[in-house]
Amino acid sequence: MFLYNLFLQLYVFAAKLMALRNAKAAAWVAGRKQVMAELQRWKQGHQKPVIWVHAASLGEFEQGKPIIEALRQQYPNYSILISFFSPSGFEPSRNYPYADHICYLPMDGKKAAKAFIEAAAPTLAIFIKYEFWYYYLTTLQEKHIPTLLIAAIFRNDQPFFKWYGQLHRKMLQTYSAILVQNEASLSLLNSVGYTGEAMIGGDSRFDRVVTIAAQFKALPVVEKFIQGRTTIIAGSTWAKDHSLLHQIVQAFPELCFIIAPHHVDAESIQAARMQIPEAIVYADAEKGKTGRILLIDRIGLLTKLYHYADITWIGGGFDKEGVHNVLEAAVYHKPVLFGPIYHKYAEAIELIEADGAIAIADQTKAKETIQQLLSDAAYRNTLGKHAGNYVASKQGATAKTMEWIQLKRLLTN
Repeated sequence: MFLYNLFLQLYVFAAKLMALRNAKAAAWVAGRKQVMAELQRWKQGHQKPVIWVHAASLGEFEQGKPIIEALRQQYPNYSILISFFSPSGFEPSRNYPYADHICYLPMDGKKAAKAFIEAAAPTLAIFIKYEFWYYYLTTLQEKHIPTLLIAAIFRNDQPFFKWYGQLHRKMLQTYSAILVQNEASLSLLNSVGYTGEAMIGGDSRFDRVVTIAAQFKALPVVEKFIQGRTTIIAGSTWAKDHSLLHQIVQAFPELCFIIAPHHVDAESIQAARMQIPEAIVYADAEKGKTGRILLIDRIGLLTKLYHYADITWIGGGFDKEGVHNVLEAAVYHKPVLFGPIYHKYAEAIELIEADGAIAIADQTKAKETIQQLLSDAAYRNTLGKHAGNYVASKQGATAKTMEWIQLKRLLTN
């Protein structure tokens, strides 16, 4: 525990130091200053029992949305409290209409965890995919509050499955139940002697992207910009993606490109414009400016943009953390391209196996693949069909999770 407590202290110290020059770190620090006071005020005005849902960041929150919305619909007599660890989750989600209160999760610690849980007084706690905070989890266990980990996925390179992972394995045991995404994760969980209930619940992201696609609304600015041209939509892109994409832009002058960077703050957009100087930003396109490379300088559009693609490019696959969400593009029955770093993500691996995606190792492979997709419409359409069918085949995690909650009578109507 000494090392864990030291890690907590160093994390907070580093965040405060970085906050002096980093906006995200500053938001992380500032956002936690009034958490407890705001939580206590909210709780005083809301007497309903509470379902607490925690998401590390935006990706996990999107994964949890189908379940949150199902909870809201099926259990209207409960309040829903949502907490985030990261500003990238909290900031764009603070007005989410299906939550009664949204806040940052105070940094883990014995006193902080006890104070937060006593103030929130949840009837049920749900953690999405991951986030293992020792004091929060042990406090929930001590207070006999049912605690679920949903849409979890495990890999054998994680600390739980290493000789030094005793603390992590202890945290696993605090969960009342763990609903994993696949058989491999269930086998790993069983291999370390997890004694709670475990089952394959699936991945609710599939339900989420299907819902988003079904609710698609046109983007007139994008339609005017494209003007019927063959278009590559690149989403969640980073600097290494931009470097390659600029080469693709030059190699295929007949194509239209729409690029949505992972970060859309002013500094990140300026850096992207330096790498792709031909691009115009969405704000200028709204004013009628035209071109063939559109740079999206705002959040909230990406899941709709993929609808307009002939070919999609998912960013992150050239960076150490790996490719971002491939499902948002695949659901529209579009062929999906991404970089070589994708092996931590089951959906990316499975999408390749389903012949709905292609991994591109470098500029040469990228150009060859795009040329093949452009020259062979039947091949392009087949890849897109396989991508969409893969997503459709994996739906159902939300229903499984809700059925389990009902079966165990964790909540009452």
